[in-house]
Amino acid sequence: MRRATPSQARAARRAGRRHLARLTFWSVNRDSPCTGGGADICSGISQQPWDFTRVFAQYTG
Repeated sequence: MRRATPSQARAARRAGRRHLARLTFWSVNRDSPCTGGGADICSGISQQPWDFTRVFAQYTG
């Protein structure tokens, strides 16, 4: 399974260096792999549940 990409981690680090007040990503309710349901309930990529959330949760501003 795919983990958060280096570019996602890089984006979180860059936001931290610039002290952005808010850092978000597209849709937390879709932060899981697809298991047969519609694309509106999953990310559409191979990933572990909450991979994007784990990366962005490290951001503290």
